[in-house]
Amino acid sequence: MQKPKIRGVERTKQAKEKKAFSFEYDKTWLKTEQKFLLDTDIQLFGGL
Repeated sequence: MQKPKIRGVERTKQAKEKKAFSFEYDKTWLKTEQKFLLDTDIQLFGGL
C-alpha cells in the first residue's frame, strides 16, 4: 500500500456568521509528474 501524499492544505476561518475557505497546493507536490487539478476553480499554484 502506498503512503498518502500531501496535495495541499485547506483552511477555514470564521468571520461573524460566515465561513471563509482557502486552499493552498503543496509546493513539493506541484513539482511532481503526478500533479492534477483537484477542482477547476483551484489552479495549480502554491500560496504566497
